[in-house]
Amino acid sequence: MTGATLVFICALLVMFGVIQQISVWGAILALPVAANEMILAVWFIVKGFNESALASMSAIKKTNES
Repeated sequence: MTGATLVFICALLVMFGVIQQISVWGAILALPVAANEMILAVWFIVKGFNESALASMSAIKKTNES
């Protein structure tokens, strides 16, 4: 929620001409959201796969092929 608030503030600052759209302040205000997205993606890749579900799917494929 904090990251979204910072991005919203950045959008308001750009809209009223306080900062440029591509600026250091814009990047700093968007950094928490970017970090969250990257960490979440890595988390899903590393922890998101259920090995038993993958094993059962491969067993179903083998049964259907026979």
